[in-house]
Amino acid sequence: MDKENLANLLRILKLIGGKFIIVEDEVPRYVLMGYDEFQELAAPAVEEKLAKRLKQIEAVNQQITHAQLLDLREEVIVEAPQEIRIEPL
Repeated sequence: MDKENLANLLRILKLIGGKFIIVEDEVPRYVLMGYDEFQELAAPAVEEKLAKRLKQIEAVNQQITHAQLLDLREEVIVEAPQEIRIEPL
C-alpha cells in the first residue's frame, strides 16, 4: 500500500468512520479504525488484565504479610524468658 492509498483511506475513515481491513498477498494483515473505536474495543481486555494482575499482587502481599507475622512470632517466642524466678531483696 502506498502513501496515496493510505491517505485516501484516512480521509474516508474521517468522513464515514468504520473499519478497514488491509489485505496483503490475499491475507488480511491489518485493521484501520478510529482511535475512539479502538479504545472501546481494547478497554475491556486491558481492564481484565489489570484486575488479574492486581489479584496476583494481592496474593503476593498476603504471603509476605504471613511470613512477616511468622517471623515476629518466632522472635517473641525466642525472647520470652524460659522461667520466672522470684528472688528476695
